Amino acid sequence: MAWPKLFSKRRQSTCTAWGYTFEVTPQHLTKDDTAKMKMQFDRLGETALDRLNILCPAKTRMQQTVKASKGLTTDGVRQSSSPQQPKRDLYVLLRDHALADEALGQLWTESNAVPSWVCWEQIERGQEVFYRYGGPALTGLAFQSLLGGMGATRVVETLTRTGGFSTNVARHRLFETTQYILQCTRDLRSIQPGGAGHASSIRIRLLHAAVRQKILGLAKKNPEYYDVQKWGVPINDLDCVATIGTFSATLIWLSFPRQGIWLRRKEIEDYIALFRYIAYLTGTPHEFFETPETAKMIMQALLRDEINPSATSQILANNILNSLEGQPPTRTAVGGSQGLDVSLVLETVLGSTASSINALSAAVDIPCVAFCAGSTAVLAEINSGLRLNQRFFYAKPDALPAQVTPSYYNPATPTKPPGSRAYINTPTKDDSILTIASFDNNLDSCGKGKPSHRSRSLTSVALTPSGKYLAIGEVRNSTSIPETV
Repeated sequence: MAWPKLFSKRRQSTCTAWGYTFEVTPQHLTKDDTAKMKMQFDRLGETALDRLNILCPAKTRMQQTVKASKGLTTDGVRQSSSPQQPKRDLYVLLRDHALADEALGQLWTESNAVPSWVCWEQIERGQEVFYRYGGPALTGLAFQSLLGGMGATRVVETLTRTGGFSTNVARHRLFETTQYILQCTRDLRSIQPGGAGHASSIRIRLLHAAVRQKILGLAKKNPEYYDVQKWGVPINDLDCVATIGTFSATLIWLSFPRQGIWLRRKEIEDYIALFRYIAYLTGTPHEFFETPETAKMIMQALLRDEINPSATSQILANNILNSLEGQPPTRTAVGGSQGLDVSLVLETVLGSTASSINALSAAVDIPCVAFCAGSTAVLAEINSGLRLNQRFFYAKPDALPAQVTPSYYNPATPTKPPGSRAYINTPTKDDSILTIASFDNNLDSCGKGKPSHRSRSLTSVALTPSGKYLAIGEVRNSTSIPETV
């Protein structure tokens, strides 16, 4: 569930959907609005695909089977012949035939034109936001955006007809989605015209048109295959807006806060700007991501009206979990899996020693746990004789950061002389990041030799799976990770 607002007052406009509470305003989409969007789709992408199918028809499965059989002898042994031709690349076909057809030329020109609202410096900062919180971002995308998205009944009706999330291929589909996100965020050149992320976005736009045509074609022959009036046009405008929202707004206002991270206003603006441009490239109505406020409202409206899990949702969600079970780095446990090491996690915070679930971390490969205790981090290990050994870590006042990365949001400041610490302005809940301090193992296992300097309370700890490295976080300091062995 989301962080509760303890002192908020419920009004007639207050809405709670799946543990998330917000105020409904006249600017939020209504059910009538979403009903219209279910029947709208990318007409230009559809027309361009029709032209490409005429210029370079897609081979059917039967044609591919017949061609493959010609390379076999009577005893089934393949003869030496020319290598099998690769599948057609819709992006390359569009590029090569852009001048030969009006619709193709329009799509190519539109995709390579840079809208007036695009600021490349802001787009690049948006990419940096993703990598700044890379681990929590990938976790949120997998277990909040993707897994939670399976609760959208209409969307899963389309997914089941593509076979994209069956048990056998779900993991491969996850890798493809991750690869696409990494292409779009790798560097600025990658998302600019001609880059890998830019090209993949256009491929996805044409792929959506191909899937839409395939499902509608089968539904025309057999109306029971897919109910257009009930589910809407496959991969419609609402579905595409929801997809962009799960990669951006859901991450910012649901996934990150549930992991103890609140982005600054500028970080939010930059990240939303990046995905507004991605929406533009994929043929998605991008005006919903014009500002953080509009992006947040579309997330809230979809959370209220579209998330309604069905039996099919459960099947697809289980397929995703089964594909990730026991796999690094998350080593997800499904049900009561036997023989799977499940890390110890902190679910409930009692008292003031720990302020969040990030105040405790456990190693995977060894019986070792770390937790915050005031301004000290405690590393507790159980040896072969089942005896508890403890070590303590604290911050030194003259410790220098191991890594200093200048930031648009926090410009680098000159290093102060030993004996003093540089702190940034105190962040608020809506304008904060978690940074890490430099630490030394300067206390023995008995707790002697307490630090003589003034230290701030620790906020987080993190152990590597092997237990070799321990990262210890103190608000408003830079990063260093000491070895525990």
